[in-house]
Amino acid sequence: MFQELGDSELFGRENETSTSEVGKVELAKDGTLFFNEIGEMTLDTQDKLLRLLAERTFERAGGNQTLAAQTRMVAATSRDLQAMVQAGDFREELYLRLQVFPLYIPPLREHKEDIPALVEFCKNRVAAYLGKEPVSFNSEVMEILQDYDWPGNVRELEHFIQRAVIACKGSQIEMADLMQYGFDIVNAVLGLKGQASSTPQHEIIPLLEFERRYILEVLNATNWRVKGAQGAAALLEVPPSTLYGKMRKLGIKSP
Repeated sequence: MFQELGDSELFGRENETSTSEVGKVELAKDGTLFFNEIGEMTLDTQDKLLRLLAERTFERAGGNQTLAAQTRMVAATSRDLQAMVQAGDFREELYLRLQVFPLYIPPLREHKEDIPALVEFCKNRVAAYLGKEPVSFNSEVMEILQDYDWPGNVRELEHFIQRAVIACKGSQIEMADLMQYGFDIVNAVLGLKGQASSTPQHEIIPLLEFERRYILEVLNATNWRVKGAQGAAALLEVPPSTLYGKMRKLGIKSP
């Protein structure tokens, strides 16, 4: 996020035409400004944020007027900020100021007992979104899902369930479905158990071909509707323009 977010977007900018662009800090006046993945923030921007936290003041890019900030700030990261401080990649003073009220959100691998409930919720929501009958996961599949560590946490689990529900042709998701659309999960779990050699053979295809097939499945599931609340773009969580671009690149044409 912060590699792409310029200081002008965060703090605003003073232009040569005497007009000014308001940044996120000003837009969040009397509200809350959420910094997602703050560990990606550059050292220069960290210094400016440190001043914002310490003095509650800032200056727009290209300007020299000191402005006051009236904003509550919340930050989140998946990185080890302490390790980054030791490596010189994160300002220690900023780290200490962010530690006013720390909250630790455990990764999914630390509360796997919640996976069955999450699977139930996600599969029913996806099925309802697609207008399909609810599907179930057999016990063998559920065991695999609970043994996997889910490095992408709940979002990774949700995306897998989305693929599985779209691809499922019957009322139950079987191991064969898992092998086809979640082989990395199966391979990781069986490999950890020392059973990789017993893993059934699977088709290995180029990444772009896999992407093409998946987009086709989503388009078929939504009757080739791209835009709108029930469209493929919304299901894939991308702007319609991005999906149209992908379709052109992959040679996908509406029937």
